[in-house]
Amino acid sequence: MKKKIYTIITLIAIFIIYFASVKLENKLFGNILAPVVTFVSSFILLGSIKKIKNKQKKGSILKFV
Repeated sequence: MKKKIYTIITLIAIFIIYFASVKLENKLFGNILAPVVTFVSSFILLGSIKKIKNKQKKGSILKFV
């Protein structure tokens, strides 16, 4: 359980640092963190899609996704 909490806190920190670097126009950190944030975002979206599809198989109302 603690590992999951630390992972979530780390991901939130990475997103905050990335958005701060974009806002402050820091190209070094922006260029370093852009691929990391993109990969993490796509991984989160993929996990969400899999959860929705598993719920659909169990007879959920969401048939359009």
